[in-house]
Amino acid sequence: MKNFSKLSLKVLKTLILIIFLVVGVITTYEESRNISKIQNELKASVETTVSSFKEISAGGYYNAGRSMAIDAEGNLWIWGCFDHPIIGSDGSGTIYDSYFKPVRILGVKFSVIDEGTRHSLAIDVDQNLWAKGNNSNGQLGNGTKTDNTNSFIKIKDGTKFKAVAAGGSHSVAIDSEGNLWTWGYNNNGQLGNGGITESLIPVKIKEDTKFEKISAGVGHSLAIDEQGNLWAWGNNSDGQLGNGTTDMSVEPIKIKEDVTFKEISAGGSSSLAIDSEGNLWAWGNNSYGQLGNGSRDESLIPIQIMSGTSFEKISAGSWYSMAIDSNKNLWTWGDNAGGQLGDGTTTVSTTPIKIKEDTKFKQVSAGSKHSIAVDQYGRIYTWGSDAYGQLGRDANDSSQKIPGQVTATLTLYTVTFMNEGSVVKTETVTAGESATAPELTKEGYTLSWDTDFRNVTNDLIVNA
Repeated sequence: MKNFSKLSLKVLKTLILIIFLVVGVITTYEESRNISKIQNELKASVETTVSSFKEISAGGYYNAGRSMAIDAEGNLWIWGCFDHPIIGSDGSGTIYDSYFKPVRILGVKFSVIDEGTRHSLAIDVDQNLWAKGNNSNGQLGNGTKTDNTNSFIKIKDGTKFKAVAAGGSHSVAIDSEGNLWTWGYNNNGQLGNGGITESLIPVKIKEDTKFEKISAGVGHSLAIDEQGNLWAWGNNSDGQLGNGTTDMSVEPIKIKEDVTFKEISAGGSSSLAIDSEGNLWAWGNNSYGQLGNGSRDESLIPIQIMSGTSFEKISAGSWYSMAIDSNKNLWTWGDNAGGQLGDGTTTVSTTPIKIKEDTKFKQVSAGSKHSIAVDQYGRIYTWGSDAYGQLGRDANDSSQKIPGQVTATLTLYTVTFMNEGSVVKTETVTAGESATAPELTKEGYTLSWDTDFRNVTNDLIVNA
């Protein structure tokens, strides 16, 4: 009887243990099921529209256009044709050759951008210089001729920069001290270093002068020094240097010394400038009326156009021109084969025409056959050729001949950190970003989190 009682007690204990285990499994399953349910509900992620931009740049060649923009938070967005693919921001690490809608590039915050014919340059908020794209002539400045295939690379680390310009196959930059640097292709002396030999790294030129503004065309370069003097060098076959000749110059030469300037833009083989009084000047090639003087005759010296109108911004494209006046009106003229003038036609205009008169603009950029502008509220408009998605908006055909607004969107995900059933922290991130985990301690020990919350691509419930 005593032995039986002992046996019964053991059986009873075993049964109780089994019951506890079963309950535990059910509870664990139920908790897991509840967490899964919450996760499934959270995965209906929120999509938000980015509506304010402060910098834009249009680049590319012929119909293969590219576009870049910096939003109000310093994030870099790209769309259009990229000869060399770039890693996207969808968190998958996928490499894309073209984007037909704006895609945000993760990691670095930027303040300055410029698109060239086949390469791109940028300056981040810490004044570091970055480059990407074709490097056949050393235009990336990293000491090689190897194309950069998937992302921006930092150039001349240790030097701070404030301005950058990407040309046909050469690059120009101004450091924080006002020194002028050039690198890349140099067949026409566009580096301004006294010769025609290319340079694979940035080289300082015109060291006795401090500079404020720069612009790089296909084969020539322009700069404004701290006193407002205008300088030009490089190819001059169409008079784009503005010195009254068609002879190239391998060193910077001062142009129109009786006038001081505040804005410049070097195009395919023409040049634009705004003087300190707001007057608009143009010179060089005029095959498509890109000088805006009502003719198609080239000019070897700067000529004033639209006298009586004061201007604030300019951009010279491959064969056409754009400008914003002091009343924020947008003007375009020149080649219009892709509808890049934005007047609804493909007809060349040898004089400036006002575009989208119901909107005030503050930034403008002319590419090869597509155009970008930012209005007073920071909204982006594009028009012209869209063969490679360079307009970044829904298209009904391959060319959109009037300005249309670009929509940049982000998908937001929620990461919720929980400890013993209580929410410790909730953080909203975009695809590919990392959430920052709070540090938890219990009885002197630091608790770890049971989920990898880096490169977030879905909503997460993270438990300590």
